[in-house]
Formats: sequence, C-alpha cells, structure tokens
Amino acid sequence: MSFEYAYRKSGDELILFLREDLKSLRTGRASPALIESIPVSAYGEGSAPVPIIQLASISVSSARSLVLQPWDKTVLKHIEKAIIQANLGFHASNEGDKIRVMLPDLTEEQRREYVKILKAKLEDARIKMRGMREKVREDILGQEKEKLIGEDEKFRQFKKLEEITKDYITAIDEIGKHKEEDIMSV
Repeated sequence: MSFEYAYRKSGDELILFLREDLKSLRTGRASPALIESIPVSAYGEGSAPVPIIQLASISVSSARSLVLQPWDKTVLKHIEKAIIQANLGFHASNEGDKIRVMLPDLTEEQRREYVKILKAKLEDARIKMRGMREKVREDILGQEKEKLIGEDEKFRQFKKLEEITKDYITAIDEIGKHKEEDIMSV
C-alpha cells in the first residue's frame, strides 16, 4: 500500500491543524489561544504588526481571565490598545507591569454563533479530507492504467483508502462533538 503512509501523514496534519484552529474558538473558559494572534503595532507606524504571543507571555489566571506579561514593558500600552481594537468583547486593564484581560460570560446567542462557526470549520476539514482521498484515488487509477497494479489490487487499495478516510472523518466529528459540548456548557 504505497499511498497509506503519505495519506495518513496528511490526515494527521489535517487533524493537528483543526485542533489548533479550534483553540481560537471561545468556550466558557479563558485560553491564551483567544488572544495570542492579535496583531500589535508595537514599534512605531513603519514597523509590521507583531502577534501578541511574540511580545508577551500569556497565562490563565482564572476561568475568565488571562494575564499578559510583556518582555518589553514599553509595549504594554500598545498591547492593551490592540486587545481593545480587536473588538472581541474582552476588557483589558493595565496593571503597570502586566495586563489583565477579563472575558465576559457568553450569552446563549453567542454560544450558538460559535457553534455555527465550529460546524463550518468541521465541514471545511471534511472537504479537505475528501479532496485528499480523491487525489489518492486518481493516483491509484493512474497506477492501474499504467499496468503497475491489477484490478484486484486497485479495489483492495480503494477499500483501504475508504477505511482510512472514514477513520479520519470520525475523528473530525469527535473533535467537533467535544468542542461543541465545551462551547455550550455554562
């Protein structure tokens, strides 16, 4: 099964990407992933914006708050401004040497909106998985056409391909189910 290793590797990468992507979706709990990619114009107008994660350490101080401790204290005000301008509904307060970010409770409507976003991301992952499957199917058909494999081997590989794809689609669905439970729990 020449395709299996590369296909599983691509599937694993897709699952890893999905897990990382879903970290930025807000649940009822504070997570550094919610703010780490917010761009900050820290070093003047001419410089490129830098993600918060490159300017400060971010830690969870309670279920509804994060603490940012910048490595360079001169960027404190810029980070605070960027968090407010990101318009995520978070309250940032400058405490002199650190910034405390308070996350308000999610309303039922906001939770449902996050579930919609979650479902769109899950469907996108399923579509990517099916696209990878189609590419492998085309490769298998090409091998048969070039007489590198016989018809029986082609069908064996198709069956194996479907089994692997089903496993990854199931994993995507499980990840989504758990994330939806996190979002909807009060």
